[in-house]
Amino acid sequence: MDKKSISECDADADRAIKTMIAGMGVAGVIPAVINIGVAMGAMGVGAVSIGNAYGVALNKEQGGKLVKEFIKSAGLTFLGINVGTQIVSAILQATGIGYFLGAALNGAVAAATGWAVGSCAKEYFRREYLGQNKPSKEELGELFRRTFREKKNNK
Repeated sequence: MDKKSISECDADADRAIKTMIAGMGVAGVIPAVINIGVAMGAMGVGAVSIGNAYGVALNKEQGGKLVKEFIKSAGLTFLGINVGTQIVSAILQATGIGYFLGAALNGAVAAATGWAVGSCAKEYFRREYLGQNKPSKEELGELFRRTFREKKNNK
């Protein structure tokens, strides 16, 4: 079997990222207390799919561990800000009148997180496929923060 071209791998990875973001959107409308499990599951499966796009076989556990590393690379301050958003979202969703506002806020954060995790996974596996050094923790952190902000601002 012939090795896929990098553009074919990238296209497959992009489809996996879009699927992961759709799963994250579903997580966004679930009450914030429950959605973390759904979101982590969607991101873990997404990381596995992105790895597969570049010929790397992972199981869900390995994909989940990789996702945690990507998220940790973003830094504690960055994560703290977004955990705060989740708390506000949970409070809004707990009130009947604020549910939709909370779900929208939570959905935007979930989609941005999915986009950032997908972007990190794509870069990680893309470099491996090309025989390059994997991105450093600092590079992944910068990529995570930048792509998160881009997606969150573009909604």
